[in-house]
Amino acid sequence: VDLALTILELTSRDNRFQTFSNMLLHPLLFRGQWRDNCATMEVRLRNQGTRHDIGNLLRQCPDDAPDDLREHLQQLYEAVQAAPGRARALDWLSHWRRCWLAVGYHTSGAEWPLREEFDQVLLEFAGLDASLGDISQNEATAWLTQLCQRQRYQPEGARDAPIQVCELSDALDQAPDHLYMADMH
Repeated sequence: VDLALTILELTSRDNRFQTFSNMLLHPLLFRGQWRDNCATMEVRLRNQGTRHDIGNLLRQCPDDAPDDLREHLQQLYEAVQAAPGRARALDWLSHWRRCWLAVGYHTSGAEWPLREEFDQVLLEFAGLDASLGDISQNEATAWLTQLCQRQRYQPEGARDAPIQVCELSDALDQAPDHLYMADMH
């Protein structure tokens, strides 16, 4: 939920470095081969200052980054650029879903551990549509954050296989009880 709310903080201009850092280094969002590229981007952004426009994500993407990472960043850029100035709750909800999907963050489905709990919060937010009228992005995000803080989440544990054999980069995304590393140089 914190990651979903972090993504909602993104604006066309004047983003805090910390927002970019939290997103780029989050283990649930950019995994495997993208992790190194996102860490490189985070360092480059850190060296450029504390405030950034959304285009800096694209400009700081390493030249050797996979095309699909660039596509996700381009889609996020376009989604953030398309944010309305003021809108109703349902319109903000549609915008947020575009932003989440742009970076491959699905807030529903089999991979989402909160099941319908977050959807209930989003429905509650959508129910404020008539009461709130047209609101800014900051107001909409503040309302959603407040609703999320009232919810008690009980995530369902992942049902991974008891034993997994994988590459080191894939193992970094897991929290195993025991980790055995073999054939290391």
